[in-house]
Amino acid sequence: MNKTLRNVVASGALVLTVAGGGAVAYAQTAPEGGAGPAAGLIERFRERRAEHRGEWTRAMADQLGITVEELRTARQAAHEQVVAELGEFERPDSRPDTPEERDALRAQLQERKDAFDLALADQLGIDVQALRDARVAVVQPKLDAAVAEGKISEERAASIIEAVSTGQLPERPAN
Repeated sequence: MNKTLRNVVASGALVLTVAGGGAVAYAQTAPEGGAGPAAGLIERFRERRAEHRGEWTRAMADQLGITVEELRTARQAAHEQVVAELGEFERPDSRPDTPEERDALRAQLQERKDAFDLALADQLGIDVQALRDARVAVVQPKLDAAVAEGKISEERAASIIEAVSTGQLPERPAN
């Protein structure tokens, strides 16, 4: 897998992992009914993403001392609450062109993530910091392993942990 593709896949998985469903991951999709050389790669990416999400959900449920079904139910209720408050998220067709547009999108995503975290914590009967602490406990071993394998730097791992523990969206790594 080339470096750029590996970074895209890792970034997508990281965003899903850190946000726990509260942020939007950008992924290339095949045209409607389209096949082609990328179709198999895209399908494998989606399968792997679903696998990671399942692992994450099981680990979070264990960390919180609840069942996977209880966590899924709470997530769904939190999602519905955010949609009721902020409306459906309108995913842009492409990455914003200007730094100002990117900052505005990031602020919108942060607002939605904060609202989701608050709603999820409320659904679970815990405070937001307890939710963040559970996320840190789940992601820390994965980051430690990635550092040990040389996949990411210690600095990058520390910045991700800082983002998770404070509830911020992680910064995108420089290419």
